[in-house]
Amino acid sequence: PPNLAIGQPAIPFEMTALDGSKIVFPKSYAGKLVMLDFWATWCGPCIAELPNVKKAYADWHDKGFEIVGISFDNEGMEEKLKTFTIEKEMPWAHIFEGKGWNTKLGEQYDVSGIPFVLLVDGDTGEILATARELRGPGLSEFIGKRLEKKKETVK
Repeated sequence: PPNLAIGQPAIPFEMTALDGSKIVFPKSYAGKLVMLDFWATWCGPCIAELPNVKKAYADWHDKGFEIVGISFDNEGMEEKLKTFTIEKEMPWAHIFEGKGWNTKLGEQYDVSGIPFVLLVDGDTGEILATARELRGPGLSEFIGKRLEKKKETVK
């Protein structure tokens, strides 16, 4: 399995999002912090975490925080996923392969359980945080601190 510890490089990839946009990760996110969020519409813990994710996005998106959702939904669920992300107000990019647990990115990242999240620096591709820091009501505050730290290192 890949070493996805803090300080290690994230695995680069090129995929097309649900909206048709091309994602070249991490290059598409230069100057930003991006959270890779492996999830599914049928995943209870993923849905339970949504309020924290949405708050972090609302608080920090305009200051350089992005999310890429990587759906583990199955074949034939694309319309359900689109409707779900609209109804739940999840405006960030979503990647959908329709292969459930056999998604290419899930396999590359050796994801064995969801939600699975990583925070990555869009400039360096370095993993800055894992699920331990990226779950729960403290998520938004944590993202804010990481963005401040990023600004300091750019100066």
